[in-house]
Amino acid sequence: MQAVFSILVFVVSVIYAIQSERWRAIWKNSLNFKTGSFTNYPKLSVIIAFCNEEDNLPNLLKSLQKQTYNNWELILVDDNSEDNGLIHCKELLVDFPVKVHILLNEFKAGKKYALQYGAQYSNGELIVTTDADCIFNDNWLKTIANFYQLNDSDLIIAPVFQLADENHLSLFQQYEFAALQLSGAAAALERNPIMLNGANLACKRSVYLNADLRTKIASGDDMFLLEWVKKNNKSIDYIKSPFAIVSTKTEPTINKMLNQKSRWALKSKHYSDATVLLTGAIVALMNILLVLIIFVSFFDSIYTVYYSFLILLKIIVDFRLIKLGDEFFQLNPKFHLFIYYQLLYPLYVLLVFLYSLFIPLEWKGRKI
Repeated sequence: MQAVFSILVFVVSVIYAIQSERWRAIWKNSLNFKTGSFTNYPKLSVIIAFCNEEDNLPNLLKSLQKQTYNNWELILVDDNSEDNGLIHCKELLVDFPVKVHILLNEFKAGKKYALQYGAQYSNGELIVTTDADCIFNDNWLKTIANFYQLNDSDLIIAPVFQLADENHLSLFQQYEFAALQLSGAAAALERNPIMLNGANLACKRSVYLNADLRTKIASGDDMFLLEWVKKNNKSIDYIKSPFAIVSTKTEPTINKMLNQKSRWALKSKHYSDATVLLTGAIVALMNILLVLIIFVSFFDSIYTVYYSFLILLKIIVDFRLIKLGDEFFQLNPKFHLFIYYQLLYPLYVLLVFLYSLFIPLEWKGRKI
């Protein structure tokens, strides 16, 4: 039994390290996209589905007002909000530099239905989706439009960064999210994308309207779009540019963090893309082994050697990857904090699993 376990630990750790180092090399050797001159100015439709975002909508609109690109429209889809978010934004909407359409998603509640409703109403060549709790670089839309003009991509994956407060819960989420972003970006640059984020993606309107977002499943509008686009052999590109970064917030409490991560984890059982599933399995198996080894080491101290090997390997390869975010994301990760968070990570993985089993999941007050 111990021999089998040793082989499993060795194989998983080698695959994990090789994958991480490959992603690191791809990201490091790829150039940042630099905007060029326009020969045409494609019309963009920015669609934002929101529900009870009274606190975030003013900052969202103020950030969008500063966009240097002019040929776009804003479509706000109110997904059955119960607050007064839009009322508090009247002055901002009056002075908004482009046409703003406000739609009420009053037929079928849910983000996917809201996004599809907005897409059907749009008249831009390219649909851009983001979230109500995001802020943007002033050249965000200009960079996307220029990239699309030069590449004619069916789907554009763009970077997302989580802004952190100076507390451990927030920094923990920021580090983990940055690692996901960098690995996902590298896979996309390798022409085999495994993830994207609905807070920052762009898709041809004709493609988006035909895509199957699997509306019966509560979340996953972004990942199911990616799977559909890959399955139908459409072109997918990653836009590596700091000007294309969208910034969002970390979750403020442990409960909200676990609720979010459990939602993300549960939707993965509906994935069908082989690369996505295989990559997820490797990462999951690495973390499951760490949890399992901690448990069995209480009965046999030899397993502490396995744990030491795995956690040291994971710390080294993960930190080498996340350090790439120094310049691009202005991340500046601290190594001593990273070690601390890695030691807590097996407990975190276990908590996410247990949370999804025993706690009813919610999104915007709705049961999932």
